[in-house]
Amino acid sequence: MKSNIQKKYYIGTPAKGKWASVYAYKPMNEEFMRKRGEIFAAISMTGPETFNVSTAGNLLLDHLHETYFENPTDKPMLALEKAIMSTQAYLQKILENDQAAETGIDIDLLALVVHKRVASFVSMGQCHAHIYRDGILTDIAPALKDPTGRAQIKIGSMLLKRNDIIILSSPIVVKELTRDDIVEVCVNFSDDLFKKRVFDNNALVSAIMVGYEVDRQSARAERELVVSSQKNELEDEDLTLADLVEQDHTEVEPKVDIESETESEMESEPESEREYLDERENEHDNKSVSPIESLKAKVSEIKLKLSSALAKSRRRVRGKAPLAVTPAEVRAKAQTTDVNYDQPTYKVVFDKIFLILKKVFLSIKKLLLEDILGVKKDQLYLKGKGPGRNWRVILIAVFALVMLLYFSVTSIQEQNATIARENEAEMHLNKAVELIEEVDKVAEIISRATSGEERKQASLEKLSTAESELNKAKEVEKFAEQVEENLKKLEGIRDLLNKTVAVVDPNVVVDIAGLFPGANPSDIVISKNELFISDSEYGKIYRSSLSGADLKEFASGLTRPRSITADNNGNIVLLDEDGDRRLATVNREDGTITRHAGTSAFRLGNVAQIEFADIFGGRIYGVDQSIKSVIMLQRSGESYGIPERRFSFDELASGTDIAISDLKIYLLANIKQGLYRALNNVDDTPVLTGLNSGENLFSATALFVDEVNVYIADPSKKRILIFPKDVNQINLRAQYVYRGESNSVFTNIKEIIANRQNGKLYVLDGTKVYELSLAQLEKF
Repeated sequence: MKSNIQKKYYIGTPAKGKWASVYAYKPMNEEFMRKRGEIFAAISMTGPETFNVSTAGNLLLDHLHETYFENPTDKPMLALEKAIMSTQAYLQKILENDQAAETGIDIDLLALVVHKRVASFVSMGQCHAHIYRDGILTDIAPALKDPTGRAQIKIGSMLLKRNDIIILSSPIVVKELTRDDIVEVCVNFSDDLFKKRVFDNNALVSAIMVGYEVDRQSARAERELVVSSQKNELEDEDLTLADLVEQDHTEVEPKVDIESETESEMESEPESEREYLDERENEHDNKSVSPIESLKAKVSEIKLKLSSALAKSRRRVRGKAPLAVTPAEVRAKAQTTDVNYDQPTYKVVFDKIFLILKKVFLSIKKLLLEDILGVKKDQLYLKGKGPGRNWRVILIAVFALVMLLYFSVTSIQEQNATIARENEAEMHLNKAVELIEEVDKVAEIISRATSGEERKQASLEKLSTAESELNKAKEVEKFAEQVEENLKKLEGIRDLLNKTVAVVDPNVVVDIAGLFPGANPSDIVISKNELFISDSEYGKIYRSSLSGADLKEFASGLTRPRSITADNNGNIVLLDEDGDRRLATVNREDGTITRHAGTSAFRLGNVAQIEFADIFGGRIYGVDQSIKSVIMLQRSGESYGIPERRFSFDELASGTDIAISDLKIYLLANIKQGLYRALNNVDDTPVLTGLNSGENLFSATALFVDEVNVYIADPSKKRILIFPKDVNQINLRAQYVYRGESNSVFTNIKEIIANRQNGKLYVLDGTKVYELSLAQLEKF
C-alpha cells in the first residue's frame, strides 16, 4: 500500500535524568497496514539522575509498539487507547525494584495513528498536538476528551484533509517556541528551525511533524492568503483592543471539530469508516463521564460559539463579510509569481533566474537577521513575550568579525612584507647575475694565462660577492629555481678560474677489500702496463691489468710490505718489515722473491717510501725520517749495497714521499711550500704559483713525477694538484677535486701514478684504486 504521509522529526540531546524522543512506524506488511495504519508518538521523561531514563523510555516505546500491533480484535482507536494504558502499567512494573519509584518519574506521551483518513490521538501527560489546516494553526490537545474520568489519558479522532500537517511535541517545545515559529515549521515542512534554535532545556525537546498528502506550494499560498486577509482587516478597520483579542481568538481557535467533520465530508466517507466512527462514539458514550467534566466541556463549547458569533456579527455590522479561504483561491495564489509570461522566452528565463536569486538573498537575509540574530522581527507580541535578541550568536558574530578583521590586517601585512622581501631578493639576484656575467666573459682567458694572479683573485672575489647575493635571494621561494641555476653557473666559472676538475663519481678500477676482506693495500706501481698492489695485512702482492678485471695473487710470504717500486727490468722492488733483509726483489715472470743483505731494520727501519731511478745501473732512493736524510742504495749486479746519505736537513723528519726525474729528487715535507727539489744534492726548489694566498701543501701524502707534470695528492682538501715541470717557477695547471656525496672518497690517498700511454691517473685511496682521465686537463 502506497503511503501518502510525509514526516520530519527533531530530538534533543539527552542529559542525566532528562530524555525525549519520537517514534514512527509504518508496517511493511500490507495486511497490518490495512488494519492498523501508521503510528507516531512524541515522548519526554524526567527522573532522578541515577535513573537511566533513556533506557526506560525506549523500553516503553517498544512495549507500546508490541501492545498496539499485537491486538488482533480492536479497532485502531481502541487498540491505541489500550496500548497507552498498558504502557502506564509497564512503567510501574519497571519502577517496582528501583529507587526512582520513591521520587517518581514524570512522563509525557502523545501517540497518533493515521488509519486511512482517520487520525486518532491518545495523550498521557502534557504533550501537545497542533494541526495546520488552510493556513491556520490550531492546538488540538486541549480538546481531547478523558474517556475514563480518572485523568489518566485523553483521546480524540478526526478526519484528515489534503495538506493537513500535524505536529506532536513534548511540552517544552510549546514553552520555548512561539506560535509563529511553529507556523513557519509547518509552512516550510522542515526541521531547520529546530536545528538552528538553541533551546534552554534541549534534553526534553522532541517533535515529529506528520503531513498528509502535503503540497508545499499550496501550503505557502494558504498562509500568505490568511496573513494578507488579517493585514487588510487591520488597515481597513479601526479595531479596539477587545476586537483585536476576539479576532486573534478566532484565528487561533478555528472550528476544527475533534469528534466529527462536516456532514458533506462525512457523506463522502466510505461506509466502513462512518460505521467505525459511530462505533467509537458509542464506545465513548457508554463509558462513565463525571458530571463536572461534562459541565466544563459544555461551558467551553458555549463560550467558543458565543465568541465566534459576536465576531461574525461585528464584521457584518461594519459591512465586511468573513473571509473564507476556498481551494480555488489557494490554487490561484499558488500560481501567482513575479514573472510576466507575455515576454519573449529568454526574458522569462532571466526573470525566473532573477526571482530565484532574489528569494535566496531574502532567505539568507531572514536567516541571518531574524532566525540567527533575532533582530528585524515585525510581528506583534505582548510586552515581554516576544523573542529577544540572540546575544550569544551576536557576540559570536562580533567576535568572528573582529577575528576576521584581525586576520585580514595580518594577512595584508604579511603580503606587504612578502612583496618587500621579493623586491629585495630580486635586487640581490640581479646584482649577482650582473657580477657572474662580468666574470664569465674573462674567465677562460684568465684560466689559460700563466700569470695574472691579481686578475684571478679579483674575479674570485666578485664570484664570492655574487654567491653571497644569491644566498640572500634564495630565501624567497619565488626565485629558488633561478638562484640554483646561477649557483651552478657560478661554480663552473669558479672551477675554471681555479683550474678545477670536479670529480663526482670516479671510476673504481678495483676494490681490494671487496675481493679480499680485511686486506690493507699500502702501495701501487705500474710496470709494463700492469698494475701491482702491495697488501700489508696479508703480506702479499697482487697483479692485474690496468682495467682491474683480472686481479690475482702475485707473490706471498711477505711480512708487512710498506712500499713497492719497479726497476728498469720490470721487476718489483719492495720494502718489507722482515728482520735483517727488508729490501727484496720479486721476479715479474715467476714471482720468486730475492731478499738483499745489509738492509736490516738498523739501516732501513724508518724509511716509509722507496723509489727506483735508472741512474748508473740502478738506484733505490728513500727518506729516512729518523736520521732526517735522503738515502740511496746502489745496485750492483742483482744486489743492492748498504744505504748512503745524499743530503740532510731537519724538515726531512716529516718527509712522506719521494720521486726521481731528470736526475732531480722531489720530496714532500714541511719545508718551503710543501714541495722540495734537489739537483746534485743542492736545493733547486721552484716557486709554486696558482695556490690561494698563504696556502701550502704540508698535508700532502703522495707524489708522482712524469715527463711533463708533477702530481701531488692533498687528501685534507680531497684533491690532486698538477703542476708543469719547470725551472724556477711552476704555476698550477689543474686540480682534481672530489665533490661527490661520499665522505670517505679522496680522504686517505696513499699513492698516485700517471700513465700517459692510456691517458689515466691512478689513485690508491683507502682500499680502492680509482682512475681519472688526463684528457680533462687539456681545457686548461
